[in-house]
Amino acid sequence: MAVCIPTLTSAILRSVKLKTSFCNRLTDLYPKFYVTNTMNSQSTTVEKSSCVFCNIVNKLENTEILYEDDDVCVFRDIKPASDYHILTVPKRHIEDAKSLQPADKELVEKMLSIAKEMLQKNNLSLDDARYGYHWPPFRSVRHLHLHTIAPQSKMGLIGRMIFKENSYWFVSPEYVASRL
Repeated sequence: MAVCIPTLTSAILRSVKLKTSFCNRLTDLYPKFYVTNTMNSQSTTVEKSSCVFCNIVNKLENTEILYEDDDVCVFRDIKPASDYHILTVPKRHIEDAKSLQPADKELVEKMLSIAKEMLQKNNLSLDDARYGYHWPPFRSVRHLHLHTIAPQSKMGLIGRMIFKENSYWFVSPEYVASRL
């Protein structure tokens, strides 16, 4: 089984000049994450994980990335509940909204901010959008992800149930932030 750990790029490896012994230790700790950093070449190879969102973040899946920075990645939901349905995920593996720590409050706020920017970039109304996290155990992927759905007025009956605002299974970003 693959281990899901934060993304390390070759640029990061070069910038911190990791020693080969450290890379060997990392390989011992995370056998499904292989790092090579020799005097002649520097490269990073990440084997597929059991977490599909970690695979997307690490570009191991054929998924169009709509936005990416050092902390988060945005891509389309494979089962859209409306015309525009995106997922904003942290690059660092966090299992779900219940697993968040107080130190993650800034990340949660950033995820919502980026989701709203994506709506504006696509000329969609912020007022006719639904944002939220599925609350455990009601989640399909065990990697924190913020759903952004617009226009919510075009959501079908099933979508309205799955993404029902302030329900036991789908909670707002504000609720998640208030728990941190």
